[in-house]
Amino acid sequence: MKYLKGTMEGVTYRFQAVPFTREHLAACGALWGDRIAHTSDELAYTLTKVDWLLSHDRARGRVIVDEGGTVRGFGLSVFVHEGFAARFLASPYPQIGKRLLLHPDLPRLVLDEREVATRNADGGLQLVVLNQGFDTARIGPDGRQPLAGTSMQCFFELHRGFNLARIINEAFGDEAVAVLESVQPATIYRFTLPTQTDAMLAAGTWTLSREEAERQAGLILPMFTYHRPYLQFSASERRVLQAALDGSTDATIAATLGLSVHAVKATWTRVLRRIAEKDGLLCSRIGALRGDGPRRGAQVRHLIVEYVRHNPSELTPYAHQPEAVPGRASIQRA
Repeated sequence: MKYLKGTMEGVTYRFQAVPFTREHLAACGALWGDRIAHTSDELAYTLTKVDWLLSHDRARGRVIVDEGGTVRGFGLSVFVHEGFAARFLASPYPQIGKRLLLHPDLPRLVLDEREVATRNADGGLQLVVLNQGFDTARIGPDGRQPLAGTSMQCFFELHRGFNLARIINEAFGDEAVAVLESVQPATIYRFTLPTQTDAMLAAGTWTLSREEAERQAGLILPMFTYHRPYLQFSASERRVLQAALDGSTDATIAATLGLSVHAVKATWTRVLRRIAEKDGLLCSRIGALRGDGPRRGAQVRHLIVEYVRHNPSELTPYAHQPEAVPGRASIQRA
């Protein structure tokens, strides 16, 4: 993702999104959207639960950093069981992320990859934004718009390709709630929370189902556009392809994923074998790249990355292998 420019305290900054990892917990904890409504012990315990989710690949997130690497914002989400979402919709309440993270049955409520694959294939996914926060105290008015734009871009790109049935999103603070309202969701719930400083904190939670998005035909409708994955890459193949989307080299991908360069190259070989077995048209386009050497390899990988960028569902798990479709066009335009 490219940097977006903004101004902070008279200095021009550029913001970039990077994957939310366990190493970002302390910095993001300082920006936690409803942190002033937590006791120090609650916030510390909440972050240990986030650490568990990240270590078990149960949460998806992005951290927004400036050119100096300082964290300026973040967003974190999970897919939850339908029962949890249904109970919230029956009786809405504030701090859904806090309620979920402090729940004793958290591992049962948040979907693992196998369960995500099942919901992707049938019924769709219930997406809950656990928390989001921004360094608004040190960002001037000129810097907030590109920061908000980066955050919205992250939200769309992070969840593209999943079979979403519903989104539940929450924001804290008057300014953040106003931004939330500007998205014009189907339903928004407004709350006021007591804090540890005796001040009051504004909170807003909006919900949007696929059916509501289709009726409204609003800005978020593209998030509910879904094409089932055709090539059915394995989990390890999807991780390498995801890391390659920004043009990273094999060495960078290996360092990011904690693999050897040899393991990354072997993954590309398996990706090519899968394409050869299932997608004749894409395989023919790859075969048309003549010659040997690094340049040819880079061109082939660029073509594969182009394919998954236009078909983001290929980077998501799916429970069932679809039948091959003769003559299928390789690049889908959603």
